[in-house]
Amino acid sequence: MKLETLEKGCYYHIFNRGINSAPLFLSEENMRYFLKLVEKYLVNKVAILSYCLLKNHYHLVIRVDCEPLEATRAFSNLFNAYAKAFNKMYDRTGSLFEKHFKRIRLHDEQYLRDLIVYVHTNPTHHNVSDYRTYVFSSFSHLLEEKVSFIQKEELISLFEDKENYLFVHKTKAAGKSDDLYPQFTDMVGDESPTDLQGSSESSEQHLAGLTAKVEIKNECYTLIRLIDATVEAFFTLINSNRAHICDGFPTTVRKCQTFDAAQVTYRERLQLEEEQKGRYFLLQHSQQDGFIGYFSLKNINTEIGRCEFAYFIDQNFEGRGVVSKLMTQMILFAFDELRMNKIIICTAESNYASQKVALKNGFLQEGILRKEYKKYNGQLEDLLQFGLLKSDLK
Repeated sequence: MKLETLEKGCYYHIFNRGINSAPLFLSEENMRYFLKLVEKYLVNKVAILSYCLLKNHYHLVIRVDCEPLEATRAFSNLFNAYAKAFNKMYDRTGSLFEKHFKRIRLHDEQYLRDLIVYVHTNPTHHNVSDYRTYVFSSFSHLLEEKVSFIQKEELISLFEDKENYLFVHKTKAAGKSDDLYPQFTDMVGDESPTDLQGSSESSEQHLAGLTAKVEIKNECYTLIRLIDATVEAFFTLINSNRAHICDGFPTTVRKCQTFDAAQVTYRERLQLEEEQKGRYFLLQHSQQDGFIGYFSLKNINTEIGRCEFAYFIDQNFEGRGVVSKLMTQMILFAFDELRMNKIIICTAESNYASQKVALKNGFLQEGILRKEYKKYNGQLEDLLQFGLLKSDLK
């Protein structure tokens, strides 16, 4: 694994395990001592956002606040001091950690949030303990009044408030770690021997897939995962575009007549994500408050590798080429990260704009389903299906 250079002002995932997957911590006393050394050597040199210690590995999420050489030296001092004390306590010799400590630079705020939640829920996903009561992670630090070296204010800013912090953790903890966090599965430790290899290159590929960003005429558009948007933002987007999307998204419009109803729909879609049946995103514009569009990969069928692409964008942003550019990234995400073999687009016969986008992006019309599409006013219309195979891209 190529080691990242620690740069001032940048965020990193720092992690490692015991050599040959041997334990790093044989007692709670070991873990408490390790945290004392973290405070001694790292505080005032790096900002610590999250940590978790398990029997044979650890995770730290940090931001470097000092010069690169000073940061590297601080980490080396931490790990050398702990290894020396551990070897003395247990009358052992030789290396304790597996090679150099591993570090991956984080290039995106969404990836940072996902990583913090992943680190906190590690005890649950490794069947060690309930993450909410596990003593040797930083999950509870934000909820407690006592002094902590964790950056509480920055955490609140990342998750908006404590309520959302708890909700996101609860939602993520309910699923399988490998399914919810594919971008981290090459870097985690385990309570049994596993491959701990990974690379910043592969992590950035996952990152680009989950948080697509395009620039058009000096304007920046970013896809944000639905789970990281508030229910209020979701409802506002639907409500402000109700007349515009009622025929293209009749079911969504019907189900989101009120805020409470939208909240149910919002949670239903998060549940579909947990069940690996959908991926949902909201579109953000760099110069606008709120969101201006909705993109999804839904009806995911993992047995045959097929999903359906659906979207809408605020009518004030139509015709700028945003959908086509983002669709390219969604297609790559579906094929490369979700490992789909086919993507379909279903559109009403009267929706010429969506048909044009599909054809422009290489989709082929596969058929017409007569009177299969029910518009918001109850009128039935023919449904056109377009398909794109992974092999079509070669």
